[in-house]
Amino acid sequence: MRATFRNLYDQFNMAAFIRDRRTHAMSVLRWALILVPMAATVGTLCAAFLWSLDAVTRLRFAFPWLLYLLPIGGFMVGLLYHLTGRSVEGGNNLIVEQIHEPGGGVPLRMAPLIFFGTVVTHLFGGSAGREGTAVQLGGSLSSGFGRALKLDAEATRILLMTGIAAGFGAVFGTPIAGAVFALEVLAIGRVEYRALVPCLVAALVGVSTVDQDLTLQMDALAKAGCEKVFTDKASGAKIDRPGLAEALRFARAGDCVVVWKLDRLGRSIQGLISMAADLSTRKIDFRSLTDGFDTSTASGRLLFHILASVAEMERELVKERTIAGLAAARGKGSTGGRRLALTPDKVDTARKLLAAGDKPARVAKLLGVGLSTFYRQFPASERPEPARAEG
Repeated sequence: MRATFRNLYDQFNMAAFIRDRRTHAMSVLRWALILVPMAATVGTLCAAFLWSLDAVTRLRFAFPWLLYLLPIGGFMVGLLYHLTGRSVEGGNNLIVEQIHEPGGGVPLRMAPLIFFGTVVTHLFGGSAGREGTAVQLGGSLSSGFGRALKLDAEATRILLMTGIAAGFGAVFGTPIAGAVFALEVLAIGRVEYRALVPCLVAALVGVSTVDQDLTLQMDALAKAGCEKVFTDKASGAKIDRPGLAEALRFARAGDCVVVWKLDRLGRSIQGLISMAADLSTRKIDFRSLTDGFDTSTASGRLLFHILASVAEMERELVKERTIAGLAAARGKGSTGGRRLALTPDKVDTARKLLAAGDKPARVAKLLGVGLSTFYRQFPASERPEPARAEG
């Protein structure tokens, strides 16, 4: 009887219920106080990064001879990493490793090095994407916050993921995609539900911190002689935007549609070419201020027709090769699918190396696969324990 009353008491113990809610509220408040300043810092740095990319792109188009200095720019970046960046040469792999096996953390110097390196590469016409920069800016800054606050390994791991979500979301203006990227891609296909809300919050704060002021773009469009300016706050990936639709309706034969960047019209090559072709049919020229694309000139029209022809040829070739490849595969009895990066022999070798005490990063390098592939095959719960020498 006493046990029965005790169970009933535990079930209706309001003091314990309130205490649990208070603990939960304190945890939420603690994470909010950590995430908001961190994500705001990441967003601010990403805003400076995007502004710098636009500035050096305009400079490169103004002085085309900068392209010839690309080897010098590459030497500068390489020398800087050689002298000061040995500890961050791992780049994204270093961050992935710290997420899965928190250790020494990500050096803070990674942020200025990747910032400077990417901007210099763009200045001299080199090829460098923004996604790697976003990951490394967010990862290094969030790791610095974790060290300053002396967080434990699990909290640091989640903070790293939120930093990456904030950086990716801020650079591309896509908070949900940034959160999903941090949760799934860097967590090797597994959603970390404990980090779901923190990643979403960090991504939203990072995006909202990036300056959405259109003053710089409006000034550039005014200098280009635009009679009427249309604006949109929606992502360039969306084609159904009121401002864009109104601008296309407003344009008449003999006009020139001017945009700040090509991605203001959309991020699909086929969509851009289709839109430019429609404008050409209506006798309307098209010009992008920062990309050097101008169909009002002979060279611009030639470039457009070349791109359109190449895109059409590529679509036809892909279609033909896909049909031929599927037919040949069916004839050989193949069921399709890509080749395994880790063959059974490599898996056996990896297990032996892990059992011998080798680190995952070294094993992945020896097998010639990325860390993401390795962690997908060997999550922490399934790795063999290193053999211990008996005394």
